[in-house]
Amino acid sequence: MRKTNTPKIQKQKKSTSTSADNSKKPALLTKNYLTDVIESSSEFIGTADENGNVIYLNKSGRKLLGINSLAQFRKKTISDFIHDNDINRVFNSIIPKLLKKKKLKEEVSLKSIDGSEILLELSAFVHESEKGKKLLSVVGRDISNRKAQERLIHNYFEQYNTILTTTPDGFWLTDINGRLLEVNNNYCKMSGYKRNELLKLSVTELVAMESPEETARHIQQTITKGSDVFQSKHRAKNGKIFDVEVTTTFLESKRQFITFIRDITEIKKALQTIKENEEKFRLLIEKSPVGIFLDDSKGNAIFINDKCAELIGVLPENAINMNWISAIHPDDRERVMSKLTNTVQNITEFHLEYRWVHEDGKIVWTRGDIIPVKDENNQVVVYIGTLTDITSRKRAEDEVKRLNRVYAVLIDTNQTIIRTRDKQKLFEEICRIAVEKGKFHLAWIGIVNKENNEIEVVASAQLKEVNIIEEKITISGIEQCRCLSKKVIESNNYFVVNNIEQDNLLGKCKKDSVTLGCKSAASFLIRMENEIIGTFNLFSKEIEFFHINEVKLLDEMALDISFGLEFIDMEEKRKKLLEELKASGEQFRKLFELSPIGIGIADLTGNLLAYNDAILAQANYKREDAAKIKHVAELYYDPKQRAEVLALFQKQGYVRNHHVLFKRKDGTPYDALMSLTSTTFEGKPALYALIEDITERIKSERALKISEKKYRDIFENAAVSI
Repeated sequence: MRKTNTPKIQKQKKSTSTSADNSKKPALLTKNYLTDVIESSSEFIGTADENGNVIYLNKSGRKLLGINSLAQFRKKTISDFIHDNDINRVFNSIIPKLLKKKKLKEEVSLKSIDGSEILLELSAFVHESEKGKKLLSVVGRDISNRKAQERLIHNYFEQYNTILTTTPDGFWLTDINGRLLEVNNNYCKMSGYKRNELLKLSVTELVAMESPEETARHIQQTITKGSDVFQSKHRAKNGKIFDVEVTTTFLESKRQFITFIRDITEIKKALQTIKENEEKFRLLIEKSPVGIFLDDSKGNAIFINDKCAELIGVLPENAINMNWISAIHPDDRERVMSKLTNTVQNITEFHLEYRWVHEDGKIVWTRGDIIPVKDENNQVVVYIGTLTDITSRKRAEDEVKRLNRVYAVLIDTNQTIIRTRDKQKLFEEICRIAVEKGKFHLAWIGIVNKENNEIEVVASAQLKEVNIIEEKITISGIEQCRCLSKKVIESNNYFVVNNIEQDNLLGKCKKDSVTLGCKSAASFLIRMENEIIGTFNLFSKEIEFFHINEVKLLDEMALDISFGLEFIDMEEKRKKLLEELKASGEQFRKLFELSPIGIGIADLTGNLLAYNDAILAQANYKREDAAKIKHVAELYYDPKQRAEVLALFQKQGYVRNHHVLFKRKDGTPYDALMSLTSTTFEGKPALYALIEDITERIKSERALKISEKKYRDIFENAAVSI
């Protein structure tokens, strides 16, 4: 073990107090009495002589350091009990300060007999013994658990970023120099500043009791430690000073600080009042915006405030004796019970998010936190618990999850529409995607049979044992049928039911849906050429699943399905036409080769696939030069005109007799009229272009205009009447 020379404690002048002063002490404060008080104190109390030898440790001190007998600390010095991580600071900084100030309060790391680290908050002071010898005494308390909790808060801080928007505390995001990057509304309310005003300020301009240099040192200290919790004073816009509790964490990866500021002005006043009046303390607890409860060591409730009862969904007077577990959501009950059992058996803390179900069916999300309070024998005396309402945050998270699922369905559906050229396969894939990617409980597509005017299910996913798809739904012949597809076709618009159990419009479908656990449903129209041909139907196990945002996306998806069907139909017609064209293919080939008008075929990216001799002749190319022309862009005299042609094609779907300047082999331009339409070449999408050289026509028109002007001038300037 490393030994450190303990500085000797300098003697002070002896006290001039007289024995008469001592006689004024109450008889109760005898030496033996004080010794007993010190020995039995729950605080850590110890004394060392001027050479640093430990001469006394009380019972709490010995227990904390793992000392079972007096012999274990006899002949021990202060350095034997200072942890190696802290020994330099103690002897190079703390003790010199103590010798100067005679009294000091510090946090010091001690080590027990077995070498484990113990963090103490110590008050140290120098005094004299009855024999006039200098002594150093310390009184402290173990803050290891508190520090461990602070580290735990730091480790989990980033995982709860969503709390920033709902926290009742003020919030800062600052850079490494203390400039404010972001604040929340609560800090604006605390300080009286507007957000844009705060973002022009730095920490030093808001902290009231520190100089800029002190604030800079505080920032550096937080960077070194990683996080800090402290109290301070801030200055509002109107100059008012208010007390705050600051919790700040340094994000090493971003070189930024996340800081929560709680206005504790009123809390400080309340704490003093609480000490004087227990009833006021109870009032504060009962009116807290957070649910608070106390359980005995067996887990039985002994106190619950009004907010806690409100969150659970019961009257305060009934909350103490009720079975709380029965009010927890059935899907969360087993998880909560397992966590509670572990908390009681292993005397650990409880932190969990779960739901409560009220009698009216309302769902409330809470974060439950329970900590055990132990006595000096490490036995649980009471459990302190809180319930925090996180319903708004959970709803926002659920909405994002639902939208992401629907987006995934929409994206995969569109990709399927692009790839698939078979209607039945398209229907089956869409239903599969809805169930697998969208997590819908049921999905099916029904198509109207024009012969009997009934909807027949053509594709489905996860629809086993579902009567809703086994029956044929008559659109006009059965008045009593209120099924989803009938409603959507009759209304000529999408139809949504967000609580099937409370809906009376689904008829027999309602019973089937409820039996299978479906809570909400929606149906969307499928059209071809503006005619309704069927419906796309989705069922979810979540109540109120189909919010307006999800419905808009799903209605858009139904339009995409309609487009896909029309495209497949067009493709089938195109294939049929191609088959017919193949019969006259030889005639088309001759027409292509012998046409006096330039003909070219290119793929969708502009690569030339085929062209006739006329197009080569226009540009003064020979057949042997043809291999040099790779891309249509090489034929344009002005590249901007190609972009103009493509924009016109995208807008109209075709181009007809558009005037374009093309480039000859020698680089000179020539005038042409261009027509463009879509086609296929060797089974792939392509563009078909007709190019007519109008250079001579343009020249003739120009010559005609010149002649016309010449004769008009003669006519106008003639000396005789004409």
